[in-house]
Amino acid sequence: MEVTAQYVGNKRVEARCGRTGTELIFDQPAPEGLGESLNPVEGLLSALCGCMLTTAAYAAGSLGLDPEGASAAVTCEMADGPRIASITAVVSIPAGCCPAEKRGLIEKMVTSCPVSRALSPDIRRDVRFLWI
Repeated sequence: MEVTAQYVGNKRVEARCGRTGTELIFDQPAPEGLGESLNPVEGLLSALCGCMLTTAAYAAGSLGLDPEGASAAVTCEMADGPRIASITAVVSIPAGCCPAEKRGLIEKMVTSCPVSRALSPDIRRDVRFLWI
């Protein structure tokens, strides 16, 4: 896997995925930057949401289930430094996709997705699951 990035001025970075060619633009928030796109921390939170949901799909799929309609919302609190101090995630999964006795397995896999495991252990985490 490779992603390349280039600083293009105005506190903006353009990143490109080598595998797909997909581009992402990161801005610093206004007034320091343009604030027209995700800032780097929002990009990280987006990656965490995506990783949690694709892991949920993988986990459910391994059980012959489909979590279509699942969603995630992730927020963070910043500390001095600046650095991320804590992350709160709410993962909503349709209850009908999974029998109650299998939900713990899916929750365990989702909370240990690759992006989550790559984060510093110093970051406090609160991950909640809603089976809706």
